[in-house]
Amino acid sequence: MSILITSNTGATATAATVMPVTIGYAGGARIHELIGRGDPDVTHSPTGSRSGDLELMVTGQEAVASILDLHRAATWLEIVVASEPLDLSMRYVVPRDRELTATQEPAATNVWRITVPFREVSS
Repeated sequence: MSILITSNTGATATAATVMPVTIGYAGGARIHELIGRGDPDVTHSPTGSRSGDLELMVTGQEAVASILDLHRAATWLEIVVASEPLDLSMRYVVPRDRELTATQEPAATNVWRITVPFREVSS
């Protein structure tokens, strides 16, 4: 599977695979505890945007440099990957207070794991 990442500048990069490590959703319900009632009052709203960390697996130092450079230069990025049961296609930003990291896999000398902190944004 190939994953395509595109930046707002039009630059692109690919990764061999993506593994969502941590993905959180802002909740879609507000719960109100009411005095004198045993059950709460629940107000439903649309689910919020996704946030968390993506792990991209790439082969070669050139691919690592390409993905890191792409994320550093972009205002926002778009990842396109649809795999069952999770669709990760989205437009996202990297929060300023978080850093991208690249670590070499110990069992494979040419395989790298890039951790990308993200926050989904609307178009």
